[in-house]
This record gives sequence, structure tokens and C-alpha cells, in this order.
Amino acid sequence: MSNDNPGENKDSKRELKTLLMDLLAVLIVLLLIFASLYTYLGRYPFVVVVKSGSMMHGDDSAVGIIDTGDLVFVKDVERREDIVTYVEGEKKGYKRFGSYGDVIIYKRNGDNSTIPIIHRAVVWIEANLSGARYSYDVPSLKLYNITTRFVIQDYGYRKRDIVVDVSRILAIFSHLRLTPHSGFITKGDNNLFVDQNSNFTGPVQYILPVKLSWIVGKAVGELPWFGLVKLYLNGEVGEGVGKEPVPPSSRRGLIISLSVIVFITFILPYIIEVAYRACLLYTSPSPRD
Repeated sequence: MSNDNPGENKDSKRELKTLLMDLLAVLIVLLLIFASLYTYLGRYPFVVVVKSGSMMHGDDSAVGIIDTGDLVFVKDVERREDIVTYVEGEKKGYKRFGSYGDVIIYKRNGDNSTIPIIHRAVVWIEANLSGARYSYDVPSLKLYNITTRFVIQDYGYRKRDIVVDVSRILAIFSHLRLTPHSGFITKGDNNLFVDQNSNFTGPVQYILPVKLSWIVGKAVGELPWFGLVKLYLNGEVGEGVGKEPVPPSSRRGLIISLSVIVFITFILPYIIEVAYRACLLYTSPSPRD
């Protein structure tokens, strides 16, 4: 004699069907989000994890500023005009991530084997190869035939003057036996010097003006804190050589955000179900004797 309960089997099938429909709905929503992001940003992957604090505005993190552990959405760029420099942005009142101009993600000297850098585009310089010796023009500042240096005053959130040493850039090209090219001067908001005038250790000891072809894209938005999960798993943050410190508020923000997600996903539905059953039990008529 069979012990199967037809009612329980129907309930199990109904619950399985409901679960599959819920999973399908989630999958469709995720695909729509992915398609929308890909259409707008024009590239994949369309997010990068910020590994350093070079773009921070101070010692702690802030929403709207690019900090260690943030996920940054990256939009493809095709033309020089797609990128607004700090100098241009200051004139237009165009701001991104707490300062004037666009933040770009680029490969150091076009090298695909190095980790891309996410820094602000400061100014575009044009290589002038027509004279007796090489020089640079800076059209946005109305400077021409520069062979020494020029200064951008009251730069960034610190409001400090920064120097672009053109003579050093030309000397690097000469040392490499390369013809100077046009490109962007770049700088981390939290750094003291522009990338093209900084002294580096390791295999990359200089950064040339950034060509358009070296640019991965420009930053158009951020999801704060969530990139810390990957950095923690990879052992790239903390204390020690080669590791970046985690801003205190970023750690707190991640913990709070993950707690809210867990609560909404797992705990809240359970509470709603228990409350619903309690209401049904309370409102159901009492059985007669």
C-alpha cells in the first residue's frame, strides 16, 4: 500500500515551480541591468576596483570621492573631446568626483602587462615638432613652445600650485630615443606631483604623457566600499609592504551595507512570513466544540 500523500506532492511541485519562476525573474533582471550598463558604457568589464588611495581627499573615505576599495564604473572613450581636463573643467564648472575634470583609467605607457592607473586628466599638451628643437604647446592655457616648465595655480582640493616639468618629459623622450607625442598630463588627487614628473621605483620608472589609445575609459560613477571584498580576498589591503591601508569609514560602510543586504535577503522575508502566519492564526475563526 502506497504511503504517498498527493497533497504534499502537489505542494512540493508548486513550491519548486515558484522557486524556479523567482530565479528566472532574478536572472532576467540581472540580464537587463547588464545589457543596459553595456549599452551605456560601451565596454566590458565595465567596473574596476580601486586598489590605492591616490585619489582620496584626505585620510578617510567619502561618498562621491574615489577611495581605496571603491568599485568604479568605466565608460569607453573614442575621441580627445570625450575627456574634459581639470584646466578645461575649471573654466566650464565641470566637476567629477570632487574636483574639476574627468578621471581616466589608463595603461602606463601603453603597457598591457601593468595594472591600469585611475587618475585625473590635468591638462592636454601638444607636441610641437616644427621648430629647431622639440617643445610643447598647452592650448588650454595659451602657452606655446614650452621647453622648461609651467605652473597650474591653486590646483585641486588642496588648492596648491603644481608644476609640470616639460624639460624632464623631453629628457625622457630623448633618453628613450623617441619622438615626443601629445597626450594628457595626469595626477592622483591625493598625490603631490603629476604622474609625468614623479619618481617611481620598480620596473616602471617614468610615465609619458598619456595617449588616447592608452586610455581604458573614464570614470562615470562609483559603488563605494564593495571592492574591498576582492581586495581582502586577494590580501591586497592591510598593513605591510605593498598593501594599502583601508579607510576606517570604508570598512564600516562595507560592514553596514553587507548587513543590510543579508537582512533584506534572508531575515526580512522570514519575519514577514512569520507575521503573516500569525495574522492568519489570529483572524481565523475558532473551531466549534
